[in-house]
Amino acid sequence: MSTHRIALRIRARLSAVWHKTLSAVRKKLTPVPQTGNIPPAATRYVLEEERKSKTIPIPIGQQSVITVPLYIHQHPAIMIPAVTSTFGVFVGAAIASVTGRHDPTLILIVWMIFGIMFLRSALVVMRWSVQYIVITPKTFILTAGFTTREVIAMPLADLTGMTFTRTPNGVLTGYAAFRLGANSPVQLVIDYVPYPEQLFLAIRNLIGAEQDEAPSG
Repeated sequence: MSTHRIALRIRARLSAVWHKTLSAVRKKLTPVPQTGNIPPAATRYVLEEERKSKTIPIPIGQQSVITVPLYIHQHPAIMIPAVTSTFGVFVGAAIASVTGRHDPTLILIVWMIFGIMFLRSALVVMRWSVQYIVITPKTFILTAGFTTREVIAMPLADLTGMTFTRTPNGVLTGYAAFRLGANSPVQLVIDYVPYPEQLFLAIRNLIGAEQDEAPSG
């Protein structure tokens, strides 16, 4: 067997291992859309008529259909900037504690900065834990905020456009950004949406159904 063929086989095997590992990491980190009882943090904003189940033939994971209403967290990658910056400050504080023993003021300042960054990261994590994307048969709802609660609800029948943007980081970790109402004055942009292809198709399916059912003027 030639060296070229051996190199191609090695390359193919490494590529397969890489894609398998990446897929496993995505599956482990990406939150899965949930149906059934919507969490209390979001259910109070869902109308009774919007809680009726509807099945859509769109694959998510190993499923061939999904059922709405469904809810899901944003992708955990939204927390990476805050967590990594806090870890970087922690490393800097640890190094300063070892190398700057004769300057206690500097050490105190660095650890105070770390404390502030740590509290900020904790707030980001808590905010993520109560933030939900909720998709009902009639409405797209985004609940956000920990100390100050913000709720955005957009009726699907009123949406005049929807765009989908995926950055290289989004391709790597499994998220994208949606722009709802792209052709209307009122728009909603939400980033870090997991399972973006499937949810994009599901929302488009629901938008079409709502607009078909809407009475003509």
